[in-house]
Amino acid sequence: MTNAASNEPPDSKKAVFRHLVALYATGDVHALEAYCAADYVGHTAAGTRDLAEFRNSIINFHKSSITARTPSSSKISSSMATKSRPG
Repeated sequence: MTNAASNEPPDSKKAVFRHLVALYATGDVHALEAYCAADYVGHTAAGTRDLAEFRNSIINFHKSSITARTPSSSKISSSMATKSRPG
């Protein structure tokens, strides 16, 4: 089996990977979709997912990250941590 990407220099592959990670980290799902095939099938621990589900997982991840950083959720997290301490 041959892969066109396997002929590229390792630094080029690393640059593409870093770019994809940056797109995921910023939640830029529109730009990320340009790198995915229309018939994309991802494999996760929960099973397979298509491109729409992958896109939604990124959006939901960023929504939960934003919620986790708000002051009110910090208070909730602190009180939960206090209540769950043993002893």
